[in-house]
Amino acid sequence: MLLRKARVSNFKIVEDSNEFKVDQATCLIGKNESGKTAILEALYRLNPYDTTVAEFDIIEEYPRRYLPGTSRIGVTCPPAFVHARIRRVPVPPCPV
Repeated sequence: MLLRKARVSNFKIVEDSNEFKVDQATCLIGKNESGKTAILEALYRLNPYDTTVAEFDIIEEYPRRYLPGTSRIGVTCPPAFVHARIRRVPVPPCPV
């Protein structure tokens, strides 16, 4: 399978990344603390090697501005999502 397009919303610092294309070489550019690593972590959750990180921790990974106890108590926001468009491609056999 090849990841073709993705969109991350409400994950850590990323409110909405908008849909972006993923190709053989994709570069994430941004200032410090702009959400580059958060996007990569969200994409990793699509097919994690370590299944224990697949679970969502609301305290660590939900945008803090929407958590109870912050200055915006009562603000509701949709849950975190990673939207992905994946294209199936044949996997070549491994040489023995």
